[in-house]
Parts: sequence; structure tokens; C-alpha cells
Amino acid sequence: EPRTIDDPYHTAPSIGIDKSGYVHVVYNMHNMPWQYAVSEQPGDISRFTFKGTRLSDAQIADLAADRFTAEVVRAMSDVGTAAIPGNQITYPAFFHDRHGELYVTYRFAIKPAAAPADRAFGCGIARYDVERQTWTAIGGGVADAPGVTAFCVKAGWTAYLPRLWFDKGNGMHVTWTWRRGQAGAEMTRPGYAFSADAGKTFQAADGTAYRLPITPETTKAFMGAGEDGFFAMTSLTTSPKGRIYAGVQPLGSAWSMTMREPGQALWSPPQIAPYGAQALMADDSGTVWAFASGPRILNRPADAAADAPWRLVYSSSGYNFPKVLMVPEEKAFLLHVLADDTSSARILMVHWQ
Repeated sequence: EPRTIDDPYHTAPSIGIDKSGYVHVVYNMHNMPWQYAVSEQPGDISRFTFKGTRLSDAQIADLAADRFTAEVVRAMSDVGTAAIPGNQITYPAFFHDRHGELYVTYRFAIKPAAAPADRAFGCGIARYDVERQTWTAIGGGVADAPGVTAFCVKAGWTAYLPRLWFDKGNGMHVTWTWRRGQAGAEMTRPGYAFSADAGKTFQAADGTAYRLPITPETTKAFMGAGEDGFFAMTSLTTSPKGRIYAGVQPLGSAWSMTMREPGQALWSPPQIAPYGAQALMADDSGTVWAFASGPRILNRPADAAADAPWRLVYSSSGYNFPKVLMVPEEKAFLLHVLADDTSSARILMVHWQ
């Protein structure tokens, strides 16, 4: 998309591949209607079908300059006309479950036609039906927004960056953060939820059932209390035996992680992740991996004691922002890191065995 807005924090794309091999791409959005396309043939990126909401060159230019003309406002004011539910989308991210089913998470405006302070930006999660080629939102209906389904939302709050992880039994785990008021950098209440039925119902780590959509008051945080401050991004993984690892970065500190054993009532005290690793991921053989800037790659037994040492298995320098994709059929991870000066990227394959 040659009209992608030059915004280093908001307009990045995400790519997903459905069970039939079609390539899905979402891109170029900061509080914008869905910009979304799907390949015309499986495994072929030469031609795409647009399934978002079309914006003219003038509308893109106005949005890039924060000019809210009548045409821009009109495109942003309905609850969404694209193939994926929602409008005023930011931070879209695709995920796959253990059976190859495709999911997408995003932030969106619950009431897009309202004044900015009243739009209630919440968490969206949607699931793709590969046979019908349709998306269905996961969550609950919003009382004062007919026809809108949200995973989490509360008027006067902004929800951020739901991350998904599917365990070996295909249970769905979700983490996210909250911010009081409108958008900004400081978050509170990093939340955790689990679904054993592909998103029909959710519960907290202690087994308490969530009423959907989840609110800040009902969120069971995995770290911090009340108004403790955090950055927006979280990380999440589980061991084959069910131990949950959840990570987030407190303001003024390095990336930290906590753990929870199956059936236990409490999360473990937070620990600084090794080298401040931003990404944690457990493999299916019983090892948990930590991926830090450098990149540095470490591992240890996934169910080891909380104070067990980490083993450094790879170390380099000059690259940052590790992003990890699990590839179970290869018994490996793919690690993407960006050069410190953003001029290049590296992709590494990390084998479990």
C-alpha cells in the first residue's frame, strides 16, 4: 500500500494465513476503518481482494495530517462495514490456534460517532470461519452500543493490545492492559483470561467466570494492583503441564514476568525477565524460552523452580524488538528482530531439539 501513513507506532501490518492457505493482511490503521485484503489464491501474493473500507487518497492524506474533514468523519462514524467487525481500528494482530484457525485482535471504538472522549475504545477479538469466509467477533454485547460485540470495554477507559496464546490442548489464553481516560503511554491492570471453548466463555486464572465484555473493575490482574503503572505490551505462554507465564514492563523498570501453577490461587511474585526479555514462549517438549534484545536467546525447563537459572544459548548485538512465531510442525520458533537503527531486520530459526 503506497499510501501507508508514516507513523512508526501505529500503522504496522500483520499477516495471517488461514487453513486453506489464503494470505490475510491488515495494515495502515490508526483509529481508521479496516484496511484489509486477502489473497485471491492460496499461497500466492500476486493479487489480493480488498475486504476493508475503501478510503480515497484525499481521506488518507487528511487522516495523516489529523484533518477531520466531513468525508473522513463519515467513514469513521459507523460501526464498521468491512469484513472484520469494528471501526477506528488500531494495533491489529493475527494469531493461529493449534488447529490452524485464524484469529485477529485489535483496539476499536465502541461508539465511533460519539465525541472522542465518549467513544470507549475497547478490545476486539474475532475468529475466522474458513468455510464461510466470514469473521465473527468474540465477547459480549455492549448495552449502549447496539450491534457491537467487545471482549473488553468500559466508558472512560482505553483498552490495549490483547495478546493470544493457545496451549497444547488448544485452550485460548489472553492478556491485555487498561488505561484510564483516552490514549497514552501509561497503563494499569494487566489482565488475564482463559477460554476452553474457542471464546464462547472466559474465566480468570482462579476459575472465576468473567461476564463479557470484561471491564477494568472485573479484570483479574496478573501483576500490580490498582493504579500501578505499566507499558502496554504483554507476553504470554504456557508449559505443556499448564504453568502460565505472563510478562509486562512496569514503568521505570525492566520487563518482568510472573507465573501461575494450575489450580493455585495466586500469581508468583514478579521477577525481572533474563536480560529484560520481552518475549517468552514455551515449546511442546517442556522448555520455556526467553527472547531479549541483541538478540539474546535463553531457555530453562518450563516447570523449573521460579529461581532456577536460565541458560544462554545464543547471543548477538545490534538488534531489538524480538517477535516470535511458533512453528510446531518444524519443532522451532521463528524470531524476527529489527536493527537498532531500523535499517534492516534479521529472521532466525530456533529449533527446540
